[in-house]
Amino acid sequence: MTSNAPRAVSHPERTNYRRAQVLEATVRVISERGVERTRLVDVARSAEVSIGLIQHYFDTRDELLASAFYFFNDLWVRDWETASSAEADPPHKLATLLRLSAFEFEGWHEVQWRIWVEFWSLCNRNPAFRAHFSNIYDTFRKPFRDIILEGMERGDFAPRSSVEDVVDRLTAQIEGLRVHALLEPKRIPRQRMFELLLAEAQDELQFSLDVSTDPRRGEKR
Repeated sequence: MTSNAPRAVSHPERTNYRRAQVLEATVRVISERGVERTRLVDVARSAEVSIGLIQHYFDTRDELLASAFYFFNDLWVRDWETASSAEADPPHKLATLLRLSAFEFEGWHEVQWRIWVEFWSLCNRNPAFRAHFSNIYDTFRKPFRDIILEGMERGDFAPRSSVEDVVDRLTAQIEGLRVHALLEPKRIPRQRMFELLLAEAQDELQFSLDVSTDPRRGEKR
């Protein structure tokens, strides 16, 4: 006889879910209110949990904030890697990463850009948070580095300079264009940002890719 009773959730699963729920709420509150105005009560209200539960998982407010930045970066990069791995070759994989850099993921409209503006500002003001910068950005750069190396092995890419230089320039351009697209959306719409990034990548790596007929062209993420 088949039971319709819900599956019992183990303690570790429940713990991971609750912790992720708190971290996602923290990310959204930081994006809406800014780091300085993010309070535990705001996070608790957004996550629909008690302040006591938040303090159970995180000893201090700074620990909560740092964990939220890591959580969101890992979530973002994991989704990037999943999407790019579905592509047939490194040029299309790289184009997918660049497209996802320009268009928000579903359900994260503008949040994923504002959160990094807050992160940069916090790292600039607070030396304790600056120590997290390298770890987070190493994770951010890794998918680009891996795809470029794969493309070089296959003969798809011929970088004009070192791989590290190419990765640094591409990721720096992503970050710079994000600010302009966020604050000047009419001058730098998401589609134009993607096209600028792809043109830069093609020049840096000496490859050609026509995405004008891609059905995902201009999709909202």
